[in-house]
Amino acid sequence: MTSVKKNFAFLMSVQVSTYVVPLVLVPWQTRVLTPEGYGRFSVVMAITMYFIAFAQYGFRLSVTPQVSIHRGDRARRSQIFWTTLCTQLVIAAIGFVVLLALSHIVTRVSEDRTLLMIGYGAVLGASLNPDWYMQGTENLVVSSITAFTGRVLSLPAMLLLVHSKEDIGWAIGINSAVPLLTSIVVLGCLFWRREVAFVRTSVSEIVAALRAGWQLFVATFSVSFYAYTNTVVLGLVAGNVEAGYFAAADKLIKAALSAMSPLASVAYPRISRLVHQAREDAMIFLRKLLVAQGAIMLFISTIIFVSAPYVVNILYGVHFLPMVDVLRWIAFLPFLAGLNNVFGVQTMLSLGMKSRFSVIVLSSGLLNITLIGGLASPFGASGAAAAALLTEAAIAAAMIFAL
Repeated sequence: MTSVKKNFAFLMSVQVSTYVVPLVLVPWQTRVLTPEGYGRFSVVMAITMYFIAFAQYGFRLSVTPQVSIHRGDRARRSQIFWTTLCTQLVIAAIGFVVLLALSHIVTRVSEDRTLLMIGYGAVLGASLNPDWYMQGTENLVVSSITAFTGRVLSLPAMLLLVHSKEDIGWAIGINSAVPLLTSIVVLGCLFWRREVAFVRTSVSEIVAALRAGWQLFVATFSVSFYAYTNTVVLGLVAGNVEAGYFAAADKLIKAALSAMSPLASVAYPRISRLVHQAREDAMIFLRKLLVAQGAIMLFISTIIFVSAPYVVNILYGVHFLPMVDVLRWIAFLPFLAGLNNVFGVQTMLSLGMKSRFSVIVLSSGLLNITLIGGLASPFGASGAAAAALLTEAAIAAAMIFAL
């Protein structure tokens, strides 16, 4: 079995947990936390996701190709590993100070200060996560198994500890513990197997890593910003209930998007290497990926749109029926995201079009903020969903034009 097929198989097993666990957890959470409580929970987690994106700094895109190219050179690979890991930890520390300051300045943030501090465990977990290294070496067995185990174990923990909206702290704590413990286990395995040698890193190397990854950080942070801003803005403008409707629908869409993750994750380092070694083979690979990924995600999007009323009624109950329209608005986000992954990450980044990619994604973030600013107040969760769909469509159009 080739490394691509092997890694795809392991990542697909992880995605099984990504589908199954939310199908149990989200209905449980929405019922016991109520729309208002689930909305508050979702707003806190959305704010946390800003800091996760900040801590990861887009290294999955900028560092993975470096590791892939130098995978046969242990010394160089180790230098990249320690510089990147230390940089992520420094960013996480800065983020914590920023969040603490905001919790004393912004009233709405101060109301959830304790919950946000609990949620920051997920940010620490993200800063310790060496996914960029595992992808670059095309050795995803340990990280896949660990992620799968963590997600599965979160299920009984949530069912045992979360029984009412007063248990929001437990819900956030479990969500934080899973990525933190997963990252610690993966790092432990790397050190135990002596995958990397200990190499000292310097401030100048950390600064160099920040400069090298700046463009991709802007792009990836913009994606995360507009992906989670809708929930935060809804919570501030339309209230926690509307935020709960949108977050519940968005959770289903993100579960659907995870179907794309295994193929996209194993393809990126392979395409990055092929572009340097056999450009025509890379183009052939990209065409096949576009057809396969596009077809899979179109099928998933169509199923979501058609089955929306039944899915909402069965999974969430009558209290969440207003989210049917919300889910239908964003049903085709997986299809558009599948295309944009091939056009943007797989093609533009592999071809060195980092600047254009960053401009497109940054502009889309600004577009989303503009749209939701006008649609959230009068239309609530449906307005936020429409803004998300229009933004993703604009990204697709811009990337096609650029290519």
